[in-house]
Amino acid sequence: MEWFLVILDFIGQQILNVPAYLVGIITAVGLIALRRPVGTIIGGSLKAALGFLILGAGAGVVVASLTPLGDLILKVTGAQGVIPTNEVITALAAEEFGATSAYVLVVGFIVMLLLARFTPLKYVFLTGHHMVFMAMMLAVVLSVGFGSELSWLVVVIGGGLLGVIMVVMPAFAQPWTKRITGDDTIAIGHFGTLGYIAAGAVGQAVGKRSKSTEHINFPQNLRFLRDSMVATSVSMVAIYMVFAIWGLIALPRADALAIFGSVDGGAFIMAAFAQALQFGVGVAIILYGVRTILGELVPAFQGIAEKVVPGARPALDIPIVFPFAANAVLIGFLASFAGGLISLGVLAIWLGPVFGLALILPGMVPHFFTGGGAGVYGNATGGRIGAMVGGFVNGILITILPAILLLVLGNFGFANSTFGDADFGWFGTLIGVSLLGDNTAIGVMLTVLIGVVLVVAAIIFQVKVTNKGWMPGAKHTAFVDAIEADVKAAAAAAKAEARAARLAAAETAKTAETAKTAETAKTAEPADKPA
Repeated sequence: MEWFLVILDFIGQQILNVPAYLVGIITAVGLIALRRPVGTIIGGSLKAALGFLILGAGAGVVVASLTPLGDLILKVTGAQGVIPTNEVITALAAEEFGATSAYVLVVGFIVMLLLARFTPLKYVFLTGHHMVFMAMMLAVVLSVGFGSELSWLVVVIGGGLLGVIMVVMPAFAQPWTKRITGDDTIAIGHFGTLGYIAAGAVGQAVGKRSKSTEHINFPQNLRFLRDSMVATSVSMVAIYMVFAIWGLIALPRADALAIFGSVDGGAFIMAAFAQALQFGVGVAIILYGVRTILGELVPAFQGIAEKVVPGARPALDIPIVFPFAANAVLIGFLASFAGGLISLGVLAIWLGPVFGLALILPGMVPHFFTGGGAGVYGNATGGRIGAMVGGFVNGILITILPAILLLVLGNFGFANSTFGDADFGWFGTLIGVSLLGDNTAIGVMLTVLIGVVLVVAAIIFQVKVTNKGWMPGAKHTAFVDAIEADVKAAAAAAKAEARAARLAAAETAKTAETAKTAETAKTAEPADKPA
């Protein structure tokens, strides 16, 4: 039996844990189902995999540029607490629960495909690293809750719950995703979905008459900021410079210089400047990777939809929506970070002392990716106001929910870390609370009930809401469309007026030329007569 565990561990850790491989395989399956030539299958699957590698490279650049900024902010503010990091807690739990999580991962993937095949929830979750994170969280919570002697029950229930959460969350978010993308070809497969739905909902509530973030009218001297890569870089330069100067003033010189490994203050400032520009580079790479993935994966999914899972939609990582509203990504990120800071203050002053919640420090990386996504969702239904408020709400969620989850994980021996994104918080807490009693049978029934309720609710939502064509933010869309129509009408009128002016000028010039010719002929006529 050990050999089978080795194979499952290899599949889970070396294939399903690498989104590029998984997406390449899925693309190949789709192209095979479409009976494409061998060369097209190889080229399409490789290009899709390369697109994910490009996206990962961009994410790596972004993380590398944000990490020292996060360290700098924590040192100058003197904040103490836990920074939620999915990778850290997964690594902490891997030694004891790694084998169980591998079983949970494989069973969960199979359950997801079965649900997608035989229910209206036609979503195939393709964000491999989030599968691994969620499988590990479920393995930890269920293993300790049920007891190690019931590991088979952990695998069955954990795999079932993993399969459930991977289809229901894309389903609940799909109307808002359709509003962003304009069609039904892709879905979101990322466990920050509660934050995105919340952002879309509050955006719809507060931004009915707010212009889109992508229609910002820059003054003539600031037209260069219409380029999203330039605007992102300029904004990050400003943020980095503020905290870099603050760090040089507030920190001991040696501590400040150590953040970037600088030899003096000038090198420190320029290192901060370079990191800010690297952030812009990383965002540009992400956007290019997204375009590459969509160009290959979405057409290939037609084959899967036709042959394997009829009507299937790929549920992809959150950066997939970034190109649809690049300005909203930056706005959502900054608003989410602000929400995290304010929520940290609330934890320190009220929730911590009263309810025993730990201080959750705002991590720059989760706030960028989930906050940026929330900004896009908020902008889709509420424009600029929606992007700001939606990002802010996401910042609150990814601060408060991890603090609550930490109470559950703390009981299981993981008090020094916690999972960061919103869905880990609410789902992990819900499962953990259902297992706090001593009765295993009741725990089994409650966890199964949670999965059944989620599936039934998602199916009802899919059939009664999404499939009926409901689209959130209709009033805001009508407002934006009216503005765009007015702009187009004004542009057409200006173009027509300019054309009429050119025609009038040409006619005037022609009349003047005719008159001049006649005058010239009249003046020359006597000289042409014989003497």
